[in-house]
Amino acid sequence: MKRFFWMIPAVSLWACAPIDAQPPQITPALPDVGADTCGARSHALLIGQPMTALHRTAILKPVRVIRPDTMVTMDYLEHRVNIYLDANDRIEAISCG
Repeated sequence: MKRFFWMIPAVSLWACAPIDAQPPQITPALPDVGADTCGARSHALLIGQPMTALHRTAILKPVRVIRPDTMVTMDYLEHRVNIYLDANDRIEAISCG
């Protein structure tokens, strides 16, 4: 019986752990097939490339490049291509809107 007394402090510390810790939300890099109104899935090879890869690509729709901590308007244009860059100016996601 005495050998289980060491578990009481360990269990009590575990009970005090924060329960509101949520796993990070992973946003998809491309829109779903049904939501791809701008043809963003056809530019999937750009993800992970530097921003300069956009200069070699012909996107014949309105394009909005969004950097981290950039304020963007809330208007939704279903045929506009949104290109999200990370802090190193690499393309991390492409969406419509």
